[in-house]
Amino acid sequence: MHRAVWSSTIGATWTTSTGSLAGALGFGSRIELAIYRGNTSIIYASTGLDGKIHKSTDGGHSYAPVTTSGTTGAFGYCSPIWVSPTDPNFIVVGGGQPAKSTDGGLTITQISNGYILTDSPHPDIHHFASDPGYNGTTNKKFWVCSDGALAFTPDITTATDTGWTRKYNTYRTTQFYGAAGHGPTGRLIGGTQDNGTLVLDVGSDIARLPYGGDGGFCAIDNVDPNYMYGEFIYLTVYRSSNGG
Repeated sequence: MHRAVWSSTIGATWTTSTGSLAGALGFGSRIELAIYRGNTSIIYASTGLDGKIHKSTDGGHSYAPVTTSGTTGAFGYCSPIWVSPTDPNFIVVGGGQPAKSTDGGLTITQISNGYILTDSPHPDIHHFASDPGYNGTTNKKFWVCSDGALAFTPDITTATDTGWTRKYNTYRTTQFYGAAGHGPTGRLIGGTQDNGTLVLDVGSDIARLPYGGDGGFCAIDNVDPNYMYGEFIYLTVYRSSNGG
């Protein structure tokens, strides 16, 4: 069971919040919170339970859903939320894609539709970070952390599917679940966490992407390396007969 709780004893004791986040069963009920710096009685919450933004005006003692239009897109494994330090009505939330609200969570609008190797954020959003000097006027720098590393916008208040820059062109951080190689040709194939199945040939440092999404275990035919095998979630096995 996931629930929102609060403490007035610096964490020595905890009390379950009342209202909409008092207790939600299931993996999808993951809850994340964002406190407004200008008034710490105002706390917003995102949960994979219903795709809505929930709000507390009493320091987390109670919550109620406020969203009437749109969805956070939150899941049990990604439901980040951020509130502007200078504007309690400007909120950024995440799930499959980032979204924002300019009216305190009443309406939510998606602000990116990125995927693998796009400038706009890759799907499955896990964390947001604003610049330390963010003020909502002359400094509106904002970063999004996802299954595809970092994306940056100089102005989160106006960002849509454009206005982003990917920040991983000179480094790689993806996790390989499985890999296989072919000795005579040196060909490699590997399945990555939500960044596809990648194939690399000798003499190149740029991988090819024959299959997107989550990659898993892989294999290459010992006799004909043009036949390669990969895996997607739920034991979905696929094959290439042309070297990927």
